[in-house]
Amino acid sequence: GNRDLTIGRAFFGPLTREWVAPLGYGVWDRQGTLKLILGAGLPLSKPQAIWKDAPLPERAAFGLVRDDGYILLRSPLPAQSRLEDIYGTRASGAMAAFLLDQPHDTRGHLIGASRISGEETLFVYRRLASFPLTFYIANPTANIRTGWWERIWPAWLLLLFLALAGYYACRWTVTRQSAWERERALRIRMLEAANQELEDFAYTVAHDLKSPVRAIDGHAGIALASAEGGLSDALRHRLTQIRRSAARMGELIDDLLELSRYSRTTLARRTVDMTAVVHGAAADVVPGDGGVELSIAPLPPCEADPALIRVVWTALLSNAVKYSAHSPRPSIEVGYANGIYFVRDNGVGFDMAHAEKLFGVFSRLHGADEFEGTGAGLAIARRIVERHGGTISAEAAPGCGATFRFSVGVP
Repeated sequence: GNRDLTIGRAFFGPLTREWVAPLGYGVWDRQGTLKLILGAGLPLSKPQAIWKDAPLPERAAFGLVRDDGYILLRSPLPAQSRLEDIYGTRASGAMAAFLLDQPHDTRGHLIGASRISGEETLFVYRRLASFPLTFYIANPTANIRTGWWERIWPAWLLLLFLALAGYYACRWTVTRQSAWERERALRIRMLEAANQELEDFAYTVAHDLKSPVRAIDGHAGIALASAEGGLSDALRHRLTQIRRSAARMGELIDDLLELSRYSRTTLARRTVDMTAVVHGAAADVVPGDGGVELSIAPLPPCEADPALIRVVWTALLSNAVKYSAHSPRPSIEVGYANGIYFVRDNGVGFDMAHAEKLFGVFSRLHGADEFEGTGAGLAIARRIVERHGGTISAEAAPGCGATFRFSVGVP
């Protein structure tokens, strides 16, 4: 104990018939000589009654233990144990063994078997500063695990729910995506088959129509030649109109066959010198008498089918020549900017409200009496550009010329 107060081992009082903790208080004179000791006994039932309502988990306890391993106080008292085994016998559990193993920390915790309950227990302890006593709290680890699970099981349940929901959502998404992909592949195959059938039909019809159209033109020509002086002016005019219509029908059939041919031709990509291709196409369609001012900037090469890409340039240049012919000084500019090839003219232009019709088959924004042609050239150019993975577009204003732009996709 300290200099003044000593706390002894608990014993069973023969007079009081209960367990008592002996207390001794020393009285010293001025010279430091011990004169007498005042003794008293503290019935353990007194602090036991004070501590009985302390909030503790089930099967947990707290108390005081001496450094020599004897328990001085414990609350609550175990129902199945004798007080002689608790107070009158040196403790043999993990806590007592730790205290007897000197030196040790004045505060801390340890896990070991309880002498009273026999189960694994967490002991949290602190040694009192002035007395050879250690205050401790013993809590079975099962309580800790149970409390921990009670705190986290809602989170685990939510996590499990989210995981299951995510799994089934992902599974549903994958299933639906697979179904969509199969449906998409089926639709693509059906569309490709329908397009192929349509192209085959158009090619067959156009090819088979050439003979009757030639026959009509031929018979009308024979009728005109054989009855040179015996036809009225009205009949001669009708026969002439028949031949003109047959000739135009022949042009339409030829253009339709060309469109079908360029749609079916296998692409033979290689590096194409676009500047040389444009000069070659311009030599075929741009008049060489100087009536049209032609400017061709250096163009970067591309990966394309040389024969088909020349058809595109030919269609765009012939279109520019045709629609700029009525300008005072026709001019055509060919160039390249931001990955796009372009052909610009100063011709009649067109209203952008009708631009979506521009690349349709046999679709014209100007009448046949104004400008010759069937209107198939731009449709053929669009088909070839799209087969190369590119795009084609036009920009214009009435009376201000037009600019046609196209790109060639990566093979």
